[in-house]
Amino acid sequence: QWRRFVSGYGLQNHSDGSVVFVVKCDGVEKFRSPMVKEWTEEQVEIDLTDVTTLELIVEDSGNGKWGDAGIWFAPRLER
Repeated sequence: QWRRFVSGYGLQNHSDGSVVFVVKCDGVEKFRSPMVKEWTEEQVEIDLTDVTTLELIVEDSGNGKWGDAGIWFAPRLER
């Protein structure tokens, strides 16, 4: 019965990596970030109406896994 997922996302400070953030709801991709390679925080907000399963995924951006330290900042579920 959650209504919304809200979170920041980005790389850990001083990480030299690059990642892609993905949110899936009931196995369906609802959000895919562009490649993140800066230390700035971005935001995502997803409608969770009728969603049973929420997945938060951090993927390698395709250039190797060296330094890929992706972080979900203060993720929260709202009613």
